[in-house]
Amino acid sequence: MLFFLFAFLAYIIGSVNMALRVSRWADAPDPRDAFSRNPGATNVYRHAGPWWGLLVVALEAVKAAAVAWIAFRWLPAALVPWVGVALILGNRFPLFHGFRGGKGVANYLGFALAINPVAAIVGIGCWAVGIHFTKQPFIGSFLLVTVLTAGMVNMLGVSLAVLCGALFNLALIFGLHHENIRGFLSPSQKTI
Repeated sequence: MLFFLFAFLAYIIGSVNMALRVSRWADAPDPRDAFSRNPGATNVYRHAGPWWGLLVVALEAVKAAAVAWIAFRWLPAALVPWVGVALILGNRFPLFHGFRGGKGVANYLGFALAINPVAAIVGIGCWAVGIHFTKQPFIGSFLLVTVLTAGMVNMLGVSLAVLCGALFNLALIFGLHHENIRGFLSPSQKTI
């Protein structure tokens, strides 16, 4: 029963989209109206500048880290990654923003940061390297979430439930980037 309460709260917390709030603070357009139309840190960066994009990442990560910290202390390790799934689903399908949300990368970063800070730091380095060499933010994000997933499994233990939950998070975030992948693989389409 406690798991369902935590999952519900994670979904609600994930539904509070900081990219939309930060865009208002920066007096920038709604990030859902241009570029990739994704209300996430990358699109806020494109609309308002790097510091505003970084603020989105920081705010999303802090709220996600709080969710992970509580789940890690109150739930069995096998259920913690599944709370992360609820958080990412809240970010993607936010109750408070017409179910038009982000792709969950900053949320997953914050969630994993509370569980395995070393993996988060290594993942951020991989993210930077990926973007530097490919000029594609989504590829950097894929490297980041792959490292975060490995770090989560390493910290929570290699059990079937932990492995399935962590891999589900990874697959969910990869799947939410399907348009980026399609655009990257098709030369006739612009990559988002």
